[in-house]
Amino acid sequence: MDGYTLSGIITSTCNKVCLLKQLHCFAVCGGFDSYTSVNNSLLMYYSKSGFFDETKIIFSEIGDVRDEVYWNSMIVAYRRHRKGLEALSLYQGIVRMGFDVDMYTLASVLTAFTCLEDIIGGLQFHAKLIKSGFYQNSHVESGLIDLYAKCNGGMRDCSKDSKFAFEL
Repeated sequence: MDGYTLSGIITSTCNKVCLLKQLHCFAVCGGFDSYTSVNNSLLMYYSKSGFFDETKIIFSEIGDVRDEVYWNSMIVAYRRHRKGLEALSLYQGIVRMGFDVDMYTLASVLTAFTCLEDIIGGLQFHAKLIKSGFYQNSHVESGLIDLYAKCNGGMRDCSKDSKFAFEL
C-alpha cells in the first residue's frame, strides 16, 4: 500500500466517521501522513463530516509543506462551516505567499463573501476576477450566481442585464 491507495480508501469511506478516524490512526502509525494526498483527503473528509476541529489540527500539523492543494482545501473547509472571514484571511495569506490561485480557490472565495452576506466585497472581488480573466470559468460563474442570488435579493441580479453585470 502507498499513500495514494490510502487516500483513495479514505475518499471511498468518507461517510463513516469511525472508519475515517481509524484510517487516520493507520496513516500516522504507518508513516502515510507524509503524503499530500492522504493529508488532503483527511482534511476534506473530516470537514465534510462536521469535524472542523480535526480539520484545523491536520492543517496546522502539516506546517511548512503546505501547498496550493492544502490551502484550497482549508479555504473550502472554512467556507463549508460558514466561517467566511477565516476563509478570506486564508485567501489573503495564500496570495501574500505567492501561491498560484485557481478557479476552485476563487469560487470558494466568492462563497466566503456569500457566507458573510457581503455584496460590496463580492462586487469588488468580481471586478478583480474580470481583470484577471477568471470570470468566464464555470466554477467561478457558479460562485457569482450564488453570491448575487443570496446576497442581493434574487436571481434577477444574476442575469447579464443586471446593474451588477460587468463587461470588459
